[in-house]
Amino acid sequence: MSGSTDVTYIKVANIAAFFVLRVEAMASSRLQ
Repeated sequence: MSGSTDVTYIKVANIAAFFVLRVEAMASSRLQ
C-alpha cells in the first residue's frame, strides 16, 4: 500500500511540476 501511494505521489508531483513550468514559461514570454 505504501508503494502504490508513493507512485501516485510521484505522478502527481511530476504533473504539478510540469504545469508550473508551463505557467512560468507563459508568464516569461508575456513579460518579454
